[in-house]
Amino acid sequence: MKNLKLSYLLMMIIIVASCTKDPDSLADRTIKIAAIPDIHYTHPLLLPDNIEDSPSLVQYLGLDRKLLEISDPIFRKVLSELISEKPDILLIPGDLTKDGELIGHEVVKDLLEDLENKGIKVFVVPGNNDILNSDAFSFSTEPPVPVDNITPEQFAEIYGNFGYYEALYRDENTLSYICEPYEGLWILGIDANEIVTENGQKKYIKIITANTIKSIVKADKISIFGNLISDSFNLKSNSFTNKDCPRDVSTQI
Repeated sequence: MKNLKLSYLLMMIIIVASCTKDPDSLADRTIKIAAIPDIHYTHPLLLPDNIEDSPSLVQYLGLDRKLLEISDPIFRKVLSELISEKPDILLIPGDLTKDGELIGHEVVKDLLEDLENKGIKVFVVPGNNDILNSDAFSFSTEPPVPVDNITPEQFAEIYGNFGYYEALYRDENTLSYICEPYEGLWILGIDANEIVTENGQKKYIKIITANTIKSIVKADKISIFGNLISDSFNLKSNSFTNKDCPRDVSTQI
């Protein structure tokens, strides 16, 4: 097994942020936030015992090299380190699974519930790999066979305890939301994707850029996270409007 450095997965951020009428409400404490991007968790049952036994998987990895075969122990190791670090909040900005496999999402959910039981507040948003993904296959056989993936509605249900059930506001068009894990600290989880139809098939693609978000959200007002990699941006104009938000946060987004 490769000697992997996990430090790039464990990013500790110190934030003092406020969206309340009392800007000093968090002045007396430090909030520690951990972020784990692009987990691409692959359930071991979706893989062959020996990668070389699956020419299709070898070809897949040649085109898009990920550590699929050891993603399970890597993720569990990172979560173990998180428990030791004891951050207040964990943000996961999308691509939780390899290609949106239901079986993978279910394991990720169970592991994140263990974190919450240890007192770490977890918030997730989907990446473009997580939903309506036609590349959800099991490589345990040759040739590989399709497996169940999930819809946006299923994502919000599976990860309901990690942002969606406690959201102050939900965007009716996407899986974006606003929550307040601590009084005075607002988190905007941005679903940076949109459902499109190509050749009669629905897909989930990225449409929002990090640069655009930086230009419209002030860092000292709100903490934001999302799967923000693409080069185009199109935020629904009716998302989180003044009508929906009783506080001045709506002027910041």
